Amino acid sequence: MQVAAESSRSGGCRGLKGPRVMHCDKCGKAGHNARTCQEEIEVNMEEYSN
Repeated sequence: MQVAAESSRSGGCRGLKGPRVMHCDKCGKAGHNARTCQEEIEVNMEEYSN
């Protein structure tokens, strides 16, 4: 059954049209990911001072 074999090779991307926009896990903004995020992360220094 050739049709079933071809549809299983599609990678499950049916219904997606156009490029997918990535969103950052740190700031939630579109166009970059958490690794390349330029947002400053606020750190509570009291937690790290012993």
